[in-house]
Amino acid sequence: MNVNIVIISFVTVLAVIVSVITKRINIEWALKAWVKLVFVFMAGIGAAIIIMESRGIDQFLEMREWPTVEAKITSSRVEGRRAFHPEIIYEYTVSGETYTGTTDMGVPGFGTKANRLNVASTNVVHNPVGKIITVHYDPQNPSFSQLRIVPTYTAFILLSVASMLFGTGLWGVFSAFIKKKQKIGY
Repeated sequence: MNVNIVIISFVTVLAVIVSVITKRINIEWALKAWVKLVFVFMAGIGAAIIIMESRGIDQFLEMREWPTVEAKITSSRVEGRRAFHPEIIYEYTVSGETYTGTTDMGVPGFGTKANRLNVASTNVVHNPVGKIITVHYDPQNPSFSQLRIVPTYTAFILLSVASMLFGTGLWGVFSAFIKKKQKIGY
């Protein structure tokens, strides 16, 4: 977190506390204002994360349109001590030039140690050395390739959390305005 934001937040909270203690601000008003501010902040952070992660998913969709080429697996093994993952190395040729690519098959780094080892081992067994596979490569930079073109689990988790933040923030902001209108008599 940015140090300036922390300092500004701390000073603002301190100023409100001092104002409430010296009775310059009505505490009920201050709490309502803070709650509204928190809801606005939640909606803003949620929207920002949704926009960033949506761009990442758009990139994956664009990659699906990349040309494909056959590749040969040259190495397939389980890597890691605690966060086990498959490491599959393959070679492919584009326009007479040979390139090497590496993938972890998009295996998530969470779950129990035994489950991660099982998933990594299964991927290695299904992708032995010598197997011919199809990879997508970037036509602008053929040295960059992807075996599996799917968004990461992290992207979906972040989108879920961001959607909850955004929805809760919007609900809080709208409910505050609805209550205010009801008090006024609209």
